[in-house]
Amino acid sequence: MPPLRTLAAFEAAARNLSFQAAAAELNVTPSAVSQQIKILEEFLALTLFKRLNRRILLTEAGELYYASIASAFESMVEATERVHSHLNPEILMIRSSPSFAMKWLLPRLPDFVAEYPDLDVRVDATNEKTDFAREAVDLEFRVGTGDWKGLHVEPLHRDNIVPLASPKLIQNLELQSPADLVRGVRLIHSVKCPVTWEMWLCANHLPSSIAQRGPRFDRSFMAIQAAIDGLGVALDSEIFADIDLREGRLVIPFRGRQTFVRQMLWLTCPFENLQRSAVKMFREWLFQYPEMRGEFPREKVYTDTTLQTV
Repeated sequence: MPPLRTLAAFEAAARNLSFQAAAAELNVTPSAVSQQIKILEEFLALTLFKRLNRRILLTEAGELYYASIASAFESMVEATERVHSHLNPEILMIRSSPSFAMKWLLPRLPDFVAEYPDLDVRVDATNEKTDFAREAVDLEFRVGTGDWKGLHVEPLHRDNIVPLASPKLIQNLELQSPADLVRGVRLIHSVKCPVTWEMWLCANHLPSSIAQRGPRFDRSFMAIQAAIDGLGVALDSEIFADIDLREGRLVIPFRGRQTFVRQMLWLTCPFENLQRSAVKMFREWLFQYPEMRGEFPREKVYTDTTLQTV
């Protein structure tokens, strides 16, 4: 068995066809790499490289030897990764807005963790967009136009902005149509929602002046919770309220004459992140949910996502 250092030097030089590149990879000097390969050649009594002016090539013996040992090095790398991932679970850092994290992601995250228990999941909830070059974030859920250059941008869901109220409030106030809001119904305002009550009322031919009343919240999840608690009628994201709607804590009392569409929800990341096993597992899990695959073909980028009424 030749010295392992000589094998490491040969494998790196043969793979890169460069003593300099191998030296940078092994954190040694090119002359040290050359010396280790000379020791290996003496051990084998074979010439492994043709040393040309500014480059090197494998000899026939070198090619045969590299083909034999390359798989052994790959096996060692895989074994190292397996034991490392066992002792140090792979980390998946996800970023999203606080409301999306609170109302959609977190309630479903236990299913993902149960399916991949060796994965260390971390969620960073903020409205600030990620600088992937500086921040250790693997994936980000974003709302916007989707024109983020240099990133993988994947459409997930085109969301509706709808009135939301508790069943008890609807029954007590006998809410049946948008016109019933004029009768002194308290309106809950979600400050960061792209659709305001004024816009919704005007679209439904109602006086926008009634939108001056009512409490205001700077997070959608707080406005939705206020609606669940019977404080009034909120105007916010249908997908944020998805679980509350399905479990009967909230009802959409009426859709109105026009449906407002929120800007598209996207999944973004650097292209190289798509090769990470943790990212692959999360995307595969995410697209199990019908609302996250919608009518959009995967891998296609959409840009026609401006706020609109239909």
